[in-house]
Amino acid sequence: MKKTQCNTWIFLVFGALGLALVGFGGVMFIEIHHTKGYLTVVFALIITSIYIEYLERKAGISKKMIWIRGGVSILILIILTFFFFV
Repeated sequence: MKKTQCNTWIFLVFGALGLALVGFGGVMFIEIHHTKGYLTVVFALIITSIYIEYLERKAGISKKMIWIRGGVSILILIILTFFFFV
């Protein structure tokens, strides 16, 4: 694997992990404060993920890698949520 391709994968994993942690932080905020602003957190997470996808496409990353990053983000968010709240 080329060094640039390896760097791309590393940054995609960090992006997926970061997005999942932001989502997890939003879930924790909602759980602790029981606020009615949960839609704001959900929409912010969706808009952020759409923007990251746009930047990845603009950078020339393949659709396969984008879908993998999205799947990993969702999987990490689900695992963290179940681990801390169930």
